[in-house]
Amino acid sequence: MIWTIICFAITFSCCEVRLRPIQQMIGRARQRIEQAITEADNARAEARNLLEEHKKLIGQAKSEAEEILSEARRSPTHA
Repeated sequence: MIWTIICFAITFSCCEVRLRPIQQMIGRARQRIEQAITEADNARAEARNLLEEHKKLIGQAKSEAEEILSEARRSPTHA
């Protein structure tokens, strides 16, 4: 029974030593993934803001075009 405990302790310590680099790699991968998610969220927010700005600009352009057309319709034609 004592030998079993000793063998278990040796095996456990060897496994623990071998698993540290794997745990470090997993931790670094987790950080990269979290950073990528944060960057994606920021890019999505920026894209949403640009889309809203684009919609406003298109609305302004349409209203300006309507004003120009209505002004052209009101002015006498020169032929």
